[in-house]
Amino acid sequence: MSYQFEHLKVLVVDDNVHMRTLVCRILNTMGIKTIYDATNAKQAWEVFGLNPVDIIFVDWVMDGMNGVNSRRRCAMRRILPIPSFRSS
Repeated sequence: MSYQFEHLKVLVVDDNVHMRTLVCRILNTMGIKTIYDATNAKQAWEVFGLNPVDIIFVDWVMDGMNGVNSRRRCAMRRILPIPSFRSS
């Protein structure tokens, strides 16, 4: 079975540039063509405001708004799904 991911729009949020780059490259290898990235929650909300996405991948541990807070905020706005990861 083959999945078609090229129409997905994804946002990757991580303060670690190496992890953010790695996740973006993996998603691109999977066929996802529209990938936005942000270094922190504030920037992520700015990007999201301009570019609605289907999935947000967010680092679980960040300064400011972490993965837990981000998931709560997204849930309040009915934005799903939001896979979280820990880069360190």
